[in-house]
Amino acid sequence: MLAKSIIYKGSVYIYASRFREHVRIPCGFRVDKLNANGLLNKTCGLSDIEGKNNHIKDTLKKVQAALDNYPDLTAKQLTVYIKKGVLPSAPVVSRPLTFLEAFQKFIDDCESGVKLTRDNKRYAKNTIKSYKSTLANLHKFNKVYSLNWEDINDKFYHALCEYYWTDLKKL
Repeated sequence: MLAKSIIYKGSVYIYASRFREHVRIPCGFRVDKLNANGLLNKTCGLSDIEGKNNHIKDTLKKVQAALDNYPDLTAKQLTVYIKKGVLPSAPVVSRPLTFLEAFQKFIDDCESGVKLTRDNKRYAKNTIKSYKSTLANLHKFNKVYSLNWEDINDKFYHALCEYYWTDLKKL
């Protein structure tokens, strides 16, 4: 996409469009029209036409360089980059939750009411209590058996049942 200078609402802007989003960077002065090259005419009535034309050219180069160098930025991010010279910070990549962390989050969501039953009711206190008990036993079991998402299968189920029956002496 090529950037160009235009008149928008009576002022000179550098304009470009990408992903159906518009980038408009103001040049800071008002005129009625531009010549075919997108620069000010000598008859526009402003002083220091050469300086203002140089400003238009510099801004145009800056916008075009931003478009070429950062193709993944949105129009809003490009506008901020061009005006402030600061690239948007990279999104924080969060690590996936471990099995025990996910189970704890599930319990917290049940307690807070974020997670509801199929009937759109809150979980009973005894249900949450049994979930907490299971989580405590899973923490103990984690010392014996590695609880990774990839390892949760039939082998895990049989090992957990064996742990409950033999080590914890529970049914």
